[in-house]
Amino acid sequence: MPDNAAIAPDVARAAAHWLTLMHSGEASAQDKIDCDHWRAANPEHERAWRRAETLQRQLGLLPTELGMAALNRRGEERRKVLKILSLLIAAPTAAYLLHSQPRWTSDYHTATGERKQVTLADGTRLTLNTDSLVDVQFSAEQRLIRLRQGEILVDSGTDPEYSARHHRPLRVITSQGHLEALGTRFNVKSLERDITTHLSVFEGAVRITPTNGATLVVQSGQQARFSRAAVSPLAIADERESSWANGLLLADDMRFGDFIAELARYRSGVLRCDERAAELRINGAFRLDNTDAIIRALPATLPVDVSYLTRYWVSISYRES
Repeated sequence: MPDNAAIAPDVARAAAHWLTLMHSGEASAQDKIDCDHWRAANPEHERAWRRAETLQRQLGLLPTELGMAALNRRGEERRKVLKILSLLIAAPTAAYLLHSQPRWTSDYHTATGERKQVTLADGTRLTLNTDSLVDVQFSAEQRLIRLRQGEILVDSGTDPEYSARHHRPLRVITSQGHLEALGTRFNVKSLERDITTHLSVFEGAVRITPTNGATLVVQSGQQARFSRAAVSPLAIADERESSWANGLLLADDMRFGDFIAELARYRSGVLRCDERAAELRINGAFRLDNTDAIIRALPATLPVDVSYLTRYWVSISYRES
């Protein structure tokens, strides 16, 4: 069975039980022997155990201070932990791995919450947002930037190899097509979960060519989304959309659900809100280098409550007045 395949629910529940017990600090010598026997009894048991350990490392679902005795005293919390862990263990790998792509194979990359600026050989300044993967390939014919995932702000440089008879176009490739810079500054977002690329042009112009669609030139002050087949109608671009490059998330009457989805990009683990809270509106400028402080401050300005299963599993719910 491949490692990324789904796991039977009963095996997932057993793995969740053993992981919780082994991390409780209260497992007896016999418990450890029984756990080892369970793992050795079936290859699927060992696969479920490895997946459970991966989840523990990535999401911190079982903090060391939360012993089994404490969980037993709080039966509802124990059931919640085991249910969540069981569901995640049972799901295919693609459903829960937070960083499934081999980051070390990219020319440039950022971790969750990290931003980075690099200057390429042609003088182009490239700013990478959180959790981004970029490859760069310059040849005699073109300057190519491949955005594998994430978001970049591009300030095109003056190519030192440029001449009247030799021009190397600057292109950005995403899963949906490619963009060609026409002397410009622009922002490109292509998230793994999306089926479109979002382009905002702040200076100059950018030519969009979807993989299977017609070309369109986007001018300064315009933005557009495009899929592999077509480009959406043009809209007005807001320079504030690139505020992330300065470490800020700006919200101007922003839907709270969209705010939380954006904030979640800058922190490891799970951050979510319920449907009623999602329809609230939020305003303000928020420093992205401290997402915990942002979350803690939310109940003071909005009718919401924040609950922590762990630091890496945060739920926000609407608070009744």
